[in-house]
Amino acid sequence: MTCCRTCRGNYLIPVFYGEGRCEGSRALLLLHVDGITASRLVDIDQADFRQLLRQTFSAFPPYNIMPGNLKLDNFILSEQRIVALDLEDFDLDGDPGGLGG
Repeated sequence: MTCCRTCRGNYLIPVFYGEGRCEGSRALLLLHVDGITASRLVDIDQADFRQLLRQTFSAFPPYNIMPGNLKLDNFILSEQRIVALDLEDFDLDGDPGGLGG
């Protein structure tokens, strides 16, 4: 799907490797994203943070997708970008409401 290549190419979502089970719960296998979760950011200007969020969120509407859970722990500041981690409600690879495969 073009969206995934575009968003991954711009480093706005991590590469999805698959899913499995861990201690009886569903687990998603994603590329490691080095950075800090948005909930732990303390030394960032609010205007700068809003601009980074705008850049990330503006990439998704053309494809009719948005992150499913807007909790700050689902976003990581990495390399001056915000990376969205909660892919549960993304339409990836043509699989509505899921992760594709």
